[in-house]
Amino acid sequence: MTETNEYPTRDWASLSVLGANDRPRHLFATERVLLALLDAGCAEDTVAIALADLAAMINACEQTATRTVRQLRRERMLTTVARHNACDSQIANGYQLTETGRRVARGLELELMSA
Repeated sequence: MTETNEYPTRDWASLSVLGANDRPRHLFATERVLLALLDAGCAEDTVAIALADLAAMINACEQTATRTVRQLRRERMLTTVARHNACDSQIANGYQLTETGRRVARGLELELMSA
């Protein structure tokens, strides 16, 4: 498991994808989380990220990050691993994208590159 406090960030305001009627739209929170976790290395390894850090990575509040992680887990795009320190206190969860999550995130990356 990789543990780091330096996470890559993107300028989310400048990123858009084509929505209905081929009109550009901003990325949804789920899309931002998938891309942020892909950037952080969660495709190949489980990466420990605090929710506050994940929220900062996607430029959203912690509640949005929590809801989005819960939604991605329900949709089987993300797995989480509870982590504990030596005193058995819970610390930052570990996150890893599933095969479906990796496929969706990489598809979004390709869509962003072609836009």
